[in-house]
Amino acid sequence: MSLDTTWDTTALQQHLAAHPRDARAHYQLGLATIGGIHPSEHHAAVLDTALRHLHTAATLEPALHCAEVAALLVQDAALVRWHRQCPALDHLEQRLADRLSPAEAREITALVPAPGTAWWEALAVR
Repeated sequence: MSLDTTWDTTALQQHLAAHPRDARAHYQLGLATIGGIHPSEHHAAVLDTALRHLHTAATLEPALHCAEVAALLVQDAALVRWHRQCPALDHLEQRLADRLSPAEAREITALVPAPGTAWWEALAVR
């Protein structure tokens, strides 16, 4: 997986129109939709779109753990707005985070900047 953080959302949408079962493209579009902005700063519709693509990627390819972790990070970071984010990962959540390669963790933390959240911190040390 490359660390290209300049994914073109229009090109990804067009690709998915022709290849709706491409899990990697759903994953990339989910991250690109967040676009390097803290999830708590997005409107609900943007978060819903990003999460739909991340969940679709995880459903289409269950071994694509980075999609599931990215969705959990987006959800946790969005809760910052209401001061309700996860205080710490439990051991099962930490095991899931540990399944990601350092490159996958860097990719997610670059595109979903949410320092101070439990998921982001778990990925940042990878």
